[in-house]
Amino acid sequence: MKELIKEGIETYRYRGLINQSKLEGGIRLLLASLEQILVSFGLLLVSLERILVNLERILVGLEQILVRMERILVSFGLYS
Repeated sequence: MKELIKEGIETYRYRGLINQSKLEGGIRLLLASLEQILVSFGLLLVSLERILVNLERILVGLEQILVRMERILVSFGLYS
């Protein structure tokens, strides 16, 4: 009887270790996935920053064009 109890305890310990190992593996996979998501968000933010910088340059260029057009119109007396 004692042997059966010992075997049962060992079996449950073994199963517990397997389940714990599976849980730890799942947590590691989840953390790795979260890390990849964070890296992707970081790259997205960098891309958005570049887009904003380019848009700013475009707006500055458009402003310069408008200033030049205004000067031309003023020189022809079409705008005051």
